[in-house]
Amino acid sequence: MGATGIAIAGAITGGVFSAYIAANFRRKKLADISPLRFALGGSLVTVALALVVIYVGSFFSDWPLFLGDLLQPVLMYGSIGAVTGYGTIKLAQSALPPGAATRELESGSQDLLPQPKSGTV
Repeated sequence: MGATGIAIAGAITGGVFSAYIAANFRRKKLADISPLRFALGGSLVTVALALVVIYVGSFFSDWPLFLGDLLQPVLMYGSIGAVTGYGTIKLAQSALPPGAATRELESGSQDLLPQPKSGTV
């Protein structure tokens, strides 16, 4: 598959996961997002895309597609997606400044970003 193929797969998976986040967590407070639900989304996205690639690839190969062939990718990619999804949301929640957990995130909101100290560039 090579590095280029892995990069393309990662970009597509990241784009689909971003769409999942936008559809399911819009107008939620960052602190209120369940890490387990976020991890479930990461798992579902990676498994779905892996299954699509395997299914489409079966059309270009003379190798028959068996359900047993799907078990390893589902377990491997599902667990990788779940771990990265869980780690991502926990990292984002740990970076919240004190008191920010009660404010709603809005698109383009700058009030949660640290402000530069006066006299520094």
